[in-house]
Amino acid sequence: MPSWNRPSFQIASRPWHTNRRAIYWVVIGSNVTSIGERTFEDCGNLRSVTFSNSLTRIDQSAFKDSNMLASITIPNTVKTIGVAAFADCTRLASLTISNSVTTISDNAFVRCTSLTSVTIPMSVTKLGIAFQGCTGIMDVTVGWLTPLKLFESLYSGDNTVYRYFANLDAPSQRRPTLHVPPGTENLYKEAQVWRFFNIVPNTVGNETIKSQSLKACASDGILLISGLVTGAPLSIYNLSGQLFYQGLAKAEEEQIPLNTQGVYIVVAGNQRIKTIVK
Repeated sequence: MPSWNRPSFQIASRPWHTNRRAIYWVVIGSNVTSIGERTFEDCGNLRSVTFSNSLTRIDQSAFKDSNMLASITIPNTVKTIGVAAFADCTRLASLTISNSVTTISDNAFVRCTSLTSVTIPMSVTKLGIAFQGCTGIMDVTVGWLTPLKLFESLYSGDNTVYRYFANLDAPSQRRPTLHVPPGTENLYKEAQVWRFFNIVPNTVGNETIKSQSLKACASDGILLISGLVTGAPLSIYNLSGQLFYQGLAKAEEEQIPLNTQGVYIVVAGNQRIKTIVK
């Protein structure tokens, strides 16, 4: 397969189209910041993609119809997943979306029928009708304390609720399960689109965290948090719901720099506390 050595920092549209059947794996170079429209569209033999940590955008139809792809990990530098970026990747069974992503566009993963679960990070502020036709998805995990606003009718006379996720129109016992932060279940049960899921509190390792006593105190711009469960999600918000920190606890105690004064909410597993940074 010919290489593409271009001085700019964007891979252009369809540079390898005539050789698309000869592409079996792709390694994105460290100087590439975006993958252009239709770059790897219809690469029917593509089995593996390694993204660089310089990448910020995956544009429209970049990997559309690359239906041998089984696993994708979006790196923690990507902000935008474009329209139909991974559409019709029918063998895609493992999807990891990093907590840097803010936009998941319409049809980004449309008809990825091998997906059975998806976790949408709290960094996402714009979620399009991205998982339409993903008939295998039965588990969706989100972390927003306030449900991300979706709309059941985007166009006059067109009820789109069932296009965000498949199976939302099934009998209740066969609808997908939505895993939400503990204590927010009622908010999601009243929110458009989300209310059609079977809603349950999120768990870690199939067991709700109950054994730790979460504590937090601040000194000199450092927030000291104790009583954590190693490997469990840890998030910090202000009172307006703005996310300041998100990650996994590396130990039972963590020190997080917070240089802005105010009241913060620390969320760890099913525990949450308020603390003041002066």
